[in-house]
Amino acid sequence: MSILLSVLFSMGIVSSEGNLDFSKIKGSVGGPDQYGYIWIDNDTTGIPGIPEYNWIDITPYGTEVQGLGDDNVVGPFPIGFQFPYYWYKVDRFWVCSNGLISFSSNQMWSPHQGGSQIPSPTLPNDLLVVLGGDLNFNLGRGKVYYWSNGQDTLIVSFIDVPEWHFGTDTLGSHTFQLILDRNDSTITFQYGPQRGKFNYGHPAAPPAFGIGIENITGQIGLQYLKDDTLSPNMFHEGLAIRFYPPETTTYQVTDLTMYEISPNNQGFFLIQNEGYIPYAIIKNSGNLPVSSYQAFCRIRRLPQGTIVYNDTVQMGSINPGEFDTVYFDGWTPSIAGKYEIIEWVKTAGDQVPINDTLHADVPVVQRSNYVILDFINDTTQANFTHWMGSGGGWGMRFVPPDTCEVIEVRVMLAAMSQAGMAYIYLYDDDGPGGLPGTILYQTSYYVSSSTPMWYTLNTQNYLYKEGALWVGYIQGGVEGPDFAVDVAPPYSRNTYEYTGAWAPYRDPFTDGCIRMVVNLMISAEEKAHEKNMDKPRIYNNMDGKIVLYLPKAKSKKIKIFDATGRVEVPEKIKWEGEKAILNLDKSKKGIYFIKTESGKFKIVYVK
Repeated sequence: MSILLSVLFSMGIVSSEGNLDFSKIKGSVGGPDQYGYIWIDNDTTGIPGIPEYNWIDITPYGTEVQGLGDDNVVGPFPIGFQFPYYWYKVDRFWVCSNGLISFSSNQMWSPHQGGSQIPSPTLPNDLLVVLGGDLNFNLGRGKVYYWSNGQDTLIVSFIDVPEWHFGTDTLGSHTFQLILDRNDSTITFQYGPQRGKFNYGHPAAPPAFGIGIENITGQIGLQYLKDDTLSPNMFHEGLAIRFYPPETTTYQVTDLTMYEISPNNQGFFLIQNEGYIPYAIIKNSGNLPVSSYQAFCRIRRLPQGTIVYNDTVQMGSINPGEFDTVYFDGWTPSIAGKYEIIEWVKTAGDQVPINDTLHADVPVVQRSNYVILDFINDTTQANFTHWMGSGGGWGMRFVPPDTCEVIEVRVMLAAMSQAGMAYIYLYDDDGPGGLPGTILYQTSYYVSSSTPMWYTLNTQNYLYKEGALWVGYIQGGVEGPDFAVDVAPPYSRNTYEYTGAWAPYRDPFTDGCIRMVVNLMISAEEKAHEKNMDKPRIYNNMDGKIVLYLPKAKSKKIKIFDATGRVEVPEKIKWEGEKAILNLDKSKKGIYFIKTESGKFKIVYVK
């Protein structure tokens, strides 16, 4: 890249101040942005570095992305290597059905209402918008494939994808791909056959689409095309655009990210009087080393906001791209109710405060034979919504806090806009990527009342063992029945939408009004001998006693290691059939690994 810029300078195309003189270039060159990226397309002449259009067909051997619909996001998928992007490195991506990928977000991107502006601090960020428009995979065609050689090349191809439009006929067809090349850190967009203008089938409607890149903050990036305001840059078959990073940059960033505080940073359930260890995964997302930082954890009881827990951990150095895992002191909730966990990271000179804090919605329930699980904070603040057209829906992901029987599930509905059929389902999580799969139970109602009501599906004491369960509602009418969403914070991020495929709900600042009623009074002995259960399990009562079940074990050899690999010797091991009771030193806390013939398992316990 430094050679390219020096040639441009010698040709008089770059001024003494380092700015591009566009009057001397035939075609299009864009940038640099604040970091130093520029773009050049193959409609440009007269300068070096022009990309050559060279479509790479990966459909015979690439991996097809499953689950795309209208307005949804699936992933993450592995890049296969560490790819430098702005001042940080990325190794995974999410695919948005509207023609783009994100390196860090599963939130929906839409070109409507100013969404085609690139860059934009509005979530999602960290984007490669190859052809960002209102595309629709629910019309019987359109596929996405990705392929990586695991070393230096990733290709993602959108093939023959139609546009969303008013009516039922298929409209438009768009084929395009992106290529990441770690050898020179360039990003290339290529465009195959194109048909359609993203105006929803109405010639008078203003088009809405965008092409460009933006960084993790949404504050730095390059826009190649926005709607039709840059018509000389209109996409067309045979177009290639290449984004070049700077060879060197003076742009320095101190940035620590609160990366994870729960799996997928989603809300979860705890049981009253049973211990929990809050944790945080911290990432240095900047390009400068950090010598020290602090991680904080606070737990509030809702709705009063009473602080019931505070902890601070002082940490040492962390280099760019590295991760740290922080374990806070254990917490045992003594009162059932709604809680919020707030965790944040602090270091001197952090320049990106937007990613310093995460929140988790954490309901605490009693261990009883009739427990209501939900993430609803205030039904009096519920809004009602519906899809335009039948067949869309909403769902809620539940991970019960222990083995239990599922008695029933409930969905709040009302015929606010239109009466109609409502279909309620309980799904297993055996769909693509852990999404809804097998239908376990289902029922239907004709909803005619405009008064909000709970509609119930009897699940016949279904035995939950592990993983997740999903509750789904599918709208049967064209404009109803309406589904209730709670808008009171905190938000669990467990609400999903169905538009031909399941994806996180496009409004992350809501929770679906869906409940699951369970029986948690199943004894440890019953858990250990569940029908067809052959996986080892650990039950930890947080007082140093570990109960380890080893079904089908041929050997009773057990080794315990701490996080450094040092062998820990339990004070006593007592065997009762398939059950091993281990008493560990109560003065210690942290992460331990139990190695047996059946496998290696991680445990956490506190004093």
